[in-house]
Parts: sequence; structure tokens; C-alpha cells
Amino acid sequence: MMLKEQRPAPKPKRTRLDLEREELELQEYNREVDKALKERSKRHRTDAIQTELRDWLNTFLYDDIVAEAQRAYGTEHTRNAYKTCWNKYEAFCAENGFPALPTLPEVAATYLIYAARENPKLNTQRIISSLAFYNAWANSHLDTSDHQIRGAVRWINRQQSVKESDEAEETRTINGQGRPN
Repeated sequence: MMLKEQRPAPKPKRTRLDLEREELELQEYNREVDKALKERSKRHRTDAIQTELRDWLNTFLYDDIVAEAQRAYGTEHTRNAYKTCWNKYEAFCAENGFPALPTLPEVAATYLIYAARENPKLNTQRIISSLAFYNAWANSHLDTSDHQIRGAVRWINRQQSVKESDEAEETRTINGQGRPN
């Protein structure tokens, strides 16, 4: 028994209407590509102009920019304190696999609680200001009024007041004799 040779099925003939539709689709695609390229080019031009202006302004206004930065970010002592806080925060983030920048409110709150356990006399406002300072320099925003950060600060304050009241209870005396109340 001999098998018949199988021929490929003939391709359907493309009608003029099909060709016109394909041509229209190709033109539409080319328009979208052109539009995307123009938009990208526009963004790059805008970025280049912004960079050029920033460089020119930094050169032209250098002394004024330095003075404003110093006014805005406090004294050298304040910046050193912020740097110390930031270095500890960065170490915490690296140790626990958190991103340091941009600072997430959840990570900031977790760090505040961690730092408070390490140092009961913690200055929470300095840490929060330090995180906001470094985020501002990185062009990101840290919402220091976020409910998680405020909640962590409230918890820390409550823990500190409980500890202080416990210590005060231990040192109370009657008639200055040093006997417990």
C-alpha cells in the first residue's frame, strides 16, 4: 500500500482588504513607536536641561547654597549627631535585611523600638530627625508623622515612664530614714 504524498494546505489568498488592514495596523504600530521615541527623547532632553541648570546654579550660587544648607540642616554638631544615628540605623538595616533608603515607616518604627531596648535614655526625636535628614538628602520623603512611627514613640515613652515610676517607688523614704514606704 502506497501512501499518498501530503501536500501542505494551500495558503488562503490574501485579499486586497486584508492587505489594507495589515498596512493600517503597521502604520498604527509605527505611529505608537514614533510617539514613544519622541516621549523618551523629550524626557532625556528635560533631564539633560535639568542637569545642566543644576550644575550651572551650583557653580554660580555655590556660597549661597552652602549657607542655605547649613541653615537648613543645623550646626556641625547636629549633623555629626545625625550621622551617628544614621550609621547605627544603617547597621541595623544591613543586619536585618531592610532597605535603609528610602526609609519605610515600618522599618523606622521597628528600629526605634530596637534602639530603645538597647538604650533606655534614648532621644527618639533625634533619631527621627536624623532619618528625615538623610531621606531629604536622598530626595525621598519620610513621613515622620506616620501612625507607626508615632505609635513606636508613644510605646517608648510609656515604657520609659513605667521604668521611671518603678525606680521612684524603690527610692521613696519615710521621714528621710531610707526605709521603704
